[in-house]
Amino acid sequence: MQPPRLATYDDTPIYNTRAAVKLTQVEAPRLRAWERRYAILAPHRSANKYRLYSERDLAIIRWLRDQVDAGMTISQATSYLRAVDGTAAPVAAPPPSLQLHDLVQALVESAYRLDEAGALRILSQAFAVYAVEEVCEELAMPALYTIGQEWDAGKDVIVAEHFLSNIIRAQLDAVWRLTYQPDAGPAVIVACVPGENHELGPFMLALFLRRRGVRVLYLGQNTDAPSLVRTAQATQPGAVCLSATLPANRAQLLELAQAVRTVPGVQIFVGGQALHGVPTTNGHSLPAGITALHEAGSAAATTIKRSITGS
Repeated sequence: MQPPRLATYDDTPIYNTRAAVKLTQVEAPRLRAWERRYAILAPHRSANKYRLYSERDLAIIRWLRDQVDAGMTISQATSYLRAVDGTAAPVAAPPPSLQLHDLVQALVESAYRLDEAGALRILSQAFAVYAVEEVCEELAMPALYTIGQEWDAGKDVIVAEHFLSNIIRAQLDAVWRLTYQPDAGPAVIVACVPGENHELGPFMLALFLRRRGVRVLYLGQNTDAPSLVRTAQATQPGAVCLSATLPANRAQLLELAQAVRTVPGVQIFVGGQALHGVPTTNGHSLPAGITALHEAGSAAATTIKRSITGS
């Protein structure tokens, strides 16, 4: 089920529709429907307006065909392909009904109703049009933040927050399994400090890194401190990213970061709501060699990748 690595295919438009049909065994009306309804294909138009497909287009078509034949809906297949491969065909501006900011409240209301089918429908629509990073940062996290604000106002919303968090995590788990994991290159360890059970944010960061071609070792919530240090010593990663949400875990976060500093050549990043108020740059609050991340997940992933690869 692993999608093709589209960046490895030639993008030169050379096959007309008849050739594409012959080479993929997908009939022309079906190709046009996929192009029109899901914007997953963007064949070049020749001077006489005929469609021309590239090797990359054919790889997409064959993969979609195989997934549909295996039982997936075309909507699910296109959603996953776009989610795991940011080089999939660019999408035209979505219709107003699929603007992410307009879907936030609908997702929140589905959580309050404990409407799993409704929440999944909204997320599936979003994944069909937007990249994973956009769905996470402009739909999923704002919806959870909105519910969290209700908690701050004294309303009992814990069940709704847990309900929606688990649905989002399950969707992202599927994307994680389909995302290519490099076999080589500097690794990044992503983990929550001991006692920290809020892991959706660091898991998103791990996923965003993996989607950028970074080898990720994701350790999850409530990571044992001595075990994490031993793992860093054994694997010699390029970076270790530690997360804490609760303010009570801030001291432990910085202590663990200090312990990991004993591993030669490892860059250390710390993040999470527990760090609110800590300077972004290394100053009096953070020892040298430890960097606080106050950026959004995708921006943080880009910063981390650049720091360990130089690109």
